[in-house]
Amino acid sequence: MNETAGFPLEIISNLISIIIVAGIIYKLLQYRKKMEVIQGLSKLKQNNQLTSEDKEFIATNKRYYEIQLQKDLALIKFAYPFFILIIGILMITFSTTEALIHINIVVVTFIYLYISKIHTKNFITL
Repeated sequence: MNETAGFPLEIISNLISIIIVAGIIYKLLQYRKKMEVIQGLSKLKQNNQLTSEDKEFIATNKRYYEIQLQKDLALIKFAYPFFILIIGILMITFSTTEALIHINIVVVTFIYLYISKIHTKNFITL
């Protein structure tokens, strides 16, 4: 067990993972709120009650989410080799059991990035 100034490194690793999981939960709550707005707009569209402001809002947000999706895809494309490098360094630096504890951060971050991509893609398709 490696220690940094008397504080176990595993605890730091777990705290970072918990912070990222909190980010995932926050992203999920944001997603739910945005989906409610989209569902409301969808009902208005079905009833032909969309105003010009609603149509402008939809067009603006669609462009925003298309740009955001491209950014998410670029970030994921960049992150693959970066994550592999981090995992390789962890596997070389620590024993296998300790490395697996720290790899948890990489896995949770990877999940966060994919959730972000999926949410953005869903906003575009709806």
